[in-house]
Amino acid sequence: REVKSNVYTEVFDGGTQGIFVDRLPVNNVKQVTEYDGSRYADLVGPATDGSYVNEDWEDSNVTAKGNAKLRTRIKKFGQSSIKFDGAGDYVTVTDPDSDNPKFDYSTSDFTIEGQFRLDLLNNTKCLFSQVKDADDFYALRYNSSVGLQFDVYSGGTQVMNLAHGTTTGYSANSNTFMHVAVARSGTRIRLFRDGSELAGITTSNTMPTVGTSYDVELGRLNLTATEEMTGYVDEVRVTFNKARYTADFTAPAYPFTTDNDTTVLIHFNGTNNSTSLQDDAV
Repeated sequence: REVKSNVYTEVFDGGTQGIFVDRLPVNNVKQVTEYDGSRYADLVGPATDGSYVNEDWEDSNVTAKGNAKLRTRIKKFGQSSIKFDGAGDYVTVTDPDSDNPKFDYSTSDFTIEGQFRLDLLNNTKCLFSQVKDADDFYALRYNSSVGLQFDVYSGGTQVMNLAHGTTTGYSANSNTFMHVAVARSGTRIRLFRDGSELAGITTSNTMPTVGTSYDVELGRLNLTATEEMTGYVDEVRVTFNKARYTADFTAPAYPFTTDNDTTVLIHFNGTNNSTSLQDDAV
């Protein structure tokens, strides 16, 4: 028989140590899930070298706030994405391990990335942030004046500011998600959209020490100007001690997978209108 090269999904009833797939040869496996009685939960795959993924990081607590809910009609990958209505909707990501904090980057390499669909571009919309106070915070946002922006304050001083510099090429309510990433490698930090580098700076400045007492938030900035997002978020991943992107790349065509450097991985998979979210990093 002829089997075309494509992405296939297969469902199996049973199997604890092995399964027999219908379509061979298999180039690679993108995702394995198991139905737990209420939803399909992702199973942790091997690291890139084939070894088991370590469990040095505790799973974050991921909580929907306001009226934020999963929607199955609109998503980038998988079953669903999460919808924000711009009126008090956001998601918190709480780090439970104060002894091994996953968001205290200091001078370490890191990558923050996700799939975002903006339904409104009328003002500034925060995508990903962590705020201690007005003097110490960082924010990945769509700025209505300069496009995508990564803005960092430490000790009351702006220590990093990467901005696209234009709002050209952004569209609202277009049924398309954009992959947004910020990555630091050594003293170089870069901002990407759909695999293209928009801005980059070289700096030895450190990221603010926010600690585990202050949540990462998706969809708003926890300051006076909340910059609430209207739209959808799918596939958010945080990587510590590794810059996944140091030059232009092909935007992800599949859901993210975990590895030893992944500290947070949220697929936003679930049933319609659900508020049950989880971290699948380990």
